[in-house]
Amino acid sequence: MFDDIVRELKRMEREPVRLPIDADADGYFDRECPDEECEFQFKVMLEDWGDGFEGQHMHCPLCGNVAPADHFWTKEHLEQAKQQAVRYFSGRLGQAMSRGARSFNTRQPRGGFITMSLEYKGPTHVPSLVPIAAAEEMRLKIDCEKCGAHFGVVGSAFFCPKCGHSSAVRVFNDALAKIEAKVEHLDRVVGAVAQVDKDAAELTRRSLLESGISDAVVAFQRVMEELYRGHPKSNDKIKPNTFQRLDAGSDLWQAVGAEGYADVLSASELRRLHIYFHRRHLLAHREGIIDEQYIERTGDTRYALGQRIVVRPGHVIELVALVRKLVGPYLSKGDQS
Repeated sequence: MFDDIVRELKRMEREPVRLPIDADADGYFDRECPDEECEFQFKVMLEDWGDGFEGQHMHCPLCGNVAPADHFWTKEHLEQAKQQAVRYFSGRLGQAMSRGARSFNTRQPRGGFITMSLEYKGPTHVPSLVPIAAAEEMRLKIDCEKCGAHFGVVGSAFFCPKCGHSSAVRVFNDALAKIEAKVEHLDRVVGAVAQVDKDAAELTRRSLLESGISDAVVAFQRVMEELYRGHPKSNDKIKPNTFQRLDAGSDLWQAVGAEGYADVLSASELRRLHIYFHRRHLLAHREGIIDEQYIERTGDTRYALGQRIVVRPGHVIELVALVRKLVGPYLSKGDQS
C-alpha cells in the first residue's frame, strides 16, 4: 500500500501543476505588485512579453517596485490556484491510497484464523484544472511611449510595467485629472464625512482644495523640468524648483530659443498664475498666512498682512486651466516621452 503512495508522491513532485490563467476580453492579464506596502493591481498584455513572464522583471505602475515578473500574481490568482491544487493533489493521492488498499487486500492469505482488509473512503476523483478567470476590464488603457507595451490601470500610473519608463507628460495629465476629480466630487466627499462629523467635513473640504493648489504647482514643476531637460539645447544643471519661479522658468526656455511665458499667456493670465504660485508657497511654508513678501511680489490687494488665504473650487479649476495652457506649447519643444 505504502509503495503506491510513495510512487505517486514522487510522480507529483516531478510533475508540477500548471494552471492556465484567462485573459480578459481585451487580452490583458491581471497582475499585482508584490510589495506589501503597495499591492497595486493592474493588467498587462501577454503578447508584449514574448513567450511569457519567466526570466523577466516587471515594474509596478504605481510605486515602481521591480521584481521578477512571476512574483506579480494577484492574491485572487494564488487563492484560486491553492484551492485547485489541493483538490487535484488530494484526488491523486486518494487514488493511490485506494489502489494500495486493493493491492493489500489481494495479497492477504485466505482461510486463516485472522484476516485483515483495508478500505479507503476519502476522495478519489481528480478534478480537471480550470483556467483562473480574469478580473473585470480596466477602463484606463495605456501604451508606453518608450517600448510600446500595453497595460491597464485604475486611476493613474507612473511607470511602464515592462521597461519602467515614467512619462512626464502622462504623469502631468494624470495629476491634473486627479485635481479636477477632487473638485468635481468635493461636495459628495464632504457630504459623506459630514454625516459623521461636521467639523471634520469642513477640514476635509479645506484640505482637498488647498492640496489642489499645491499639486498643480508640483505637477507643473516636474513636467517642465523633464521637457526642458529633453530639449537639445538645454542645460541639465538647473537649480531645484526653478520652474516654480515663473520668471526664472520663462528665462530658461527663452535661452534655448523657445517662447517665454508671456508669449503663451496673456498679461492678466500670467499675473493670476503668479498669484496662485505664491499662494501655494504660503500654504506650504506659512500655513497660508499673508506676509509682506507676498503682497510685494504679487500686488494682490484682496488680502491684508496677517490674513489667511481662502481657496475656492473656482481657484483650483482656474489654476489647472492656466497650467495646462502654459505647458501645451512646450510639449513640442521638449522630450514628450
